[in-house]
Amino acid sequence: PASAAPNTSSVPLAGMVNPEDLFDIVQQAEFYVSIGEHDLAIGELRQHIAEHETTSPVAYLELLRLYRTLSRAADFNVLRQKFMQHFNAQVPEFATFDRAGKSLEQYHDALAEVEAEWSSDTVLNVLEKHMFYKAGDKRKTPFDLAAFDDLLLLLAIAQTTPPSMRGAPP
Repeated sequence: PASAAPNTSSVPLAGMVNPEDLFDIVQQAEFYVSIGEHDLAIGELRQHIAEHETTSPVAYLELLRLYRTLSRAADFNVLRQKFMQHFNAQVPEFATFDRAGKSLEQYHDALAEVEAEWSSDTVLNVLEKHMFYKAGDKRKTPFDLAAFDDLLLLLAIAQTTPPSMRGAPP
């Protein structure tokens, strides 16, 4: 192939939602749920997903949890399939959604890659590689939802903490 060299000029997590902005959206949805306005919460999350379809897995997961709570299996199943098209995680089916599966600690190779780059800016690229599908990517074995949640936490920390504050290089 003519372009055998990796594209290093791409911005890591281009278009990725700022963790603080996402927190605001999730808080707004939780507020609506707390006052019994489930449709407003669903609307907030669906609007956010429409604007950030391939870059905001947290919004998908919040909406999946809400659909599960409201016993909206058909909506859950549609969103579950859409999530799995964009993100490298196996979402359990509606009836078994509370069984999140293995944590990241049980994915030794992926965890070792993240640990090796944790105190470097390149950890964002490593996390992106494991979490997101991009055009042309070959499908990888997806992570269990518990491991994907662990990756989301690490991503939020890496996005909001300078590399020098994440510990000594390995």
